Amino acid sequence: MFGKKQAEISKLKAIIQELRADVRHHLDRQLELAREIDSLNKNNIQLVRDLREMDQFVYQMNASGFPEQLRSAVSRAWAITERRMQAESARIQAVLIPEIKKAYTDESQQLSIQANTLGQTKPSPSRQLPRSTPKHRED
Repeated sequence: MFGKKQAEISKLKAIIQELRADVRHHLDRQLELAREIDSLNKNNIQLVRDLREMDQFVYQMNASGFPEQLRSAVSRAWAITERRMQAESARIQAVLIPEIKKAYTDESQQLSIQANTLGQTKPSPSRQLPRSTPKHRED
């Protein structure tokens, strides 16, 4: 009688441990996502700030009548634009480069599997490019 109860208690304890682990995992993931959201919000705020600053510079350039003031405003506008463009390029690269690597890795693995399935270790002669023979010039 006590043996059955002890077995049931052990099973329930194991289930509780699994549930606690699941809860910890979900809380960790939630915290991770909250950090990502915070980072993205900060990034958006910076982009809005940059765009507003650019608008002010454009307005100043339009209102400026002196070449030196205009040159200074254009230089500042270019610096902000260049920084924004570099940040955008870095974000694009962070997304695309792993995808490109994955695509080429998957493709090469598929070609390797196909070659092994067909019993080929190297391309068949019909798939190879013909060798060109150099033509001798007659002088």
